[in-house]
Amino acid sequence: MKLFYSVFISIVIALFIISTSIALPIVVRPFYYLQIEDLELEEFSGYSETQIRMAYDEMLDYCLYLTNDFSTGDLAWSESGKSHFDDVRKLFAFDLIVAVTSAVILMLTFIINRIRRTKLRRIFGLSPLFYGGIMPGVIFSVLAVFIAADFNSAFTIFHKLFFPGKDNWIFNPRTDAIINILPEQFFARCALFIGISIIIMCACFIVVSILITRRERLSHNRNHGHL
Repeated sequence: MKLFYSVFISIVIALFIISTSIALPIVVRPFYYLQIEDLELEEFSGYSETQIRMAYDEMLDYCLYLTNDFSTGDLAWSESGKSHFDDVRKLFAFDLIVAVTSAVILMLTFIINRIRRTKLRRIFGLSPLFYGGIMPGVIFSVLAVFIAADFNSAFTIFHKLFFPGKDNWIFNPRTDAIINILPEQFFARCALFIGISIIIMCACFIVVSILITRRERLSHNRNHGHL
């Protein structure tokens, strides 16, 4: 049972790292604002920075369930485009639920272990923190090779996987002008942001795991020396 619980916590850690990393470029809006000038979105779209920000904010408010009224500011949108964002908001909600739920589980586990002064059972001599940190890193490394080799194909496959049987994610710039302020370069940078976040968080869990293991071994050797 203890082994099963340790495996479960490893999976929860991995889910926390992945879901939180995905959520970051979504909830950190300044990340997008910084792209407006760098990607020359005003020149490309013909809209001012104020209009671009308003369109992005209103679209994101809808996708994050902060409003039930879909809008893209001064930019034109169609019912087909809106239906795509209906699907997007469901994915965003799922990711945020996973992030919050996994965070709560990890927090409760930490508190309970501190109160009871218990430890998670090791798996083949390694802490669940190590496995939880290494799994997302391995998954990302495999995906990163594919994405770096052909981002356009990866982008298409992603949409076909998460929006099966639909093509409303292929926007017409004249009827859904928001696509003009959401170029592929922006999504490529989102993928990079997510990847860097995963690497940092994985490294943190792995380092903490190593430090805890080293401290426990030193404590064991010290106690053994007194016997």
